[in-house]
Amino acid sequence: MMQAMGPGATPAAVRQVLKATAIDRGASGPDFDFGFGLVDALAAVQAAVPSSCIPSATTLCIDDQ
Repeated sequence: MMQAMGPGATPAAVRQVLKATAIDRGASGPDFDFGFGLVDALAAVQAAVPSSCIPSATTLCIDDQ
């Protein structure tokens, strides 16, 4: 989903967004039981979307370029 919304994103950028938007579980920060936490797919996709386009349930962003 993130690649579709931000096609220029590198694998490293996708990983960083997933880590930054994860919902922390267990001990604060990364840990052996929960890793970086629970993936928040909506927050990750919203973070990957160019700032000029915010999709919603009724809006689809189209790249004009």
